[in-house]
Amino acid sequence: MVDVKNKVSIYTAILVWLCYTILHVCCVGCLFTTMPLDTVIYHSTIRSVLLALLLLLLIQVLQHNGFRLLSVSQQIFNNSVLCLLWGGIWLGGGYIFDNLIFGEDTALLFLPLFPFYGLIAILFFIITFLMNRQEHLDKSESVDIEQVEEDIKPDDAVEQMLDRIVVKSGTNIHIVPINKIVYLRADGDYVHIRTGDAKYMKESTMKYFQQHLPAQQFVRIHRSTIVNVEQISCIALYEKQQQQLTLKNGDTVKVSAAGYKALRQALRL
Repeated sequence: MVDVKNKVSIYTAILVWLCYTILHVCCVGCLFTTMPLDTVIYHSTIRSVLLALLLLLLIQVLQHNGFRLLSVSQQIFNNSVLCLLWGGIWLGGGYIFDNLIFGEDTALLFLPLFPFYGLIAILFFIITFLMNRQEHLDKSESVDIEQVEEDIKPDDAVEQMLDRIVVKSGTNIHIVPINKIVYLRADGDYVHIRTGDAKYMKESTMKYFQQHLPAQQFVRIHRSTIVNVEQISCIALYEKQQQQLTLKNGDTVKVSAAGYKALRQALRL
C-alpha cells in the first residue's frame, strides 16, 4: 500500500510533468507560429513523455551505479559521461519519433531547438542527481544513527537505557550518560532531557523512560516529569499538600501527591 509520502511525491511529479508539457507547448508554439497547433502539441507531449520515462531510468541508474565508491575526479568524469549519454538519448529519441510521426521535413524544422533541449537535459540531470544524492545522505545518516544505537546496546534490550541515551540534534548525535541527567519532561510526542548544562529533545514517551531508567535513581514525580533523585538539592512545601523540588542545576519542579509518595519510597523517607 502506497504511504502518504509516496503519494505526495507521485502527485508532485505528475504536476511538474503537466506544467513542463504546457510550458513546452507554449514555447514551441511561440517559436513556430505557422506550424499547426496539433503538431506542436504532439511534438511537445512526445518529448515530455520520453523525458519522464528517461528520468525514471536515470533515477535507477544513479541509485545503483556505484560511482560513490570512486574518487572525486572519477565521479565527475563518469557522471559527465552519463549526463551526455542520457541527454543524447533524449535528443536522438525525440528526433526519431518526430521523423516517424511527422516525416523528415517536419522533424528537421525542430533541429534548431536542440541546443535548448540540451540545456533542459542538463538541468534535469543536475536536479535528479542532487535529489538522489540528498536521499542517499539521508539514508546514510539514518543508518549511522541506528548503528550507533546498536553499538551501545547491551545484549538485554531492557538495559539499553541504563547507562546512556542517544539523542539526534540536527546532524549531530549526542550520547548522554544517565548520571548527567537532572530530569526529563514530556512535551507532546517528545521528551525534553535536561542535564546540568544542556537541553536535548528526543521523540519518545515518559512511559518508555519510566520503564527503562533505573527505578532506584529515576522517579516519576508527575505525569509529565521524571527526576534524577541524585540531582535533588531540596524538597520544600509549595502549596497545601504539594511539594516542589529544587534541583542542583537551579531548576524547580512540582511534585504531585502520587509522585511525592514514590519519591519518599525511593529516598526511604
